[in-house]
Amino acid sequence: MRATEIALLFAVVLTVLVGCSGDDAEEVTPTSPPTTAARPPTSLYDLVTGDCFSGLDRNQDLRVRIVRCARRHQAEVYGTVDLATRRRFPGAEVLRRQAATQCAQRFADYTGEPAGPGTEMSFAEVVPTLDSWSAGDRSALCVALGLDGASLRGSIAADGGGSA
Repeated sequence: MRATEIALLFAVVLTVLVGCSGDDAEEVTPTSPPTTAARPPTSLYDLVTGDCFSGLDRNQDLRVRIVRCARRHQAEVYGTVDLATRRRFPGAEVLRRQAATQCAQRFADYTGEPAGPGTEMSFAEVVPTLDSWSAGDRSALCVALGLDGASLRGSIAADGGGSA
């Protein structure tokens, strides 16, 4: 009798399972979360060391898209320079020269290699404008870009890191 009860229970479970797996049943597939969250454009002035980004020169409004460094990107921030030693705005060119000297050291610290003729990238210093200086901006960004507009892929950081 025990074997009959088990066989009957097995038949009921099998009938329920087959009945639920018919073609007319609505198929539910779980959705995975996106691998990368869509990020809205960011101001160039909001970037931090390790951010990889694209979108320069697109709209001329200094809005860029932060992307994962493993993906193709236009540039990477490898350091910041504090320019707070000055009270009055000395001009963008003076700030750029001051930042360039310190950015060269930041590049060596970030990548483990000195910036020089063998480097396969170009460099830019993003310095405050008169308006942003008046609003309290006292820092410059050190940015590495691909040579002749080429894309970068992967972080230039010595540890391969980089945010985003």
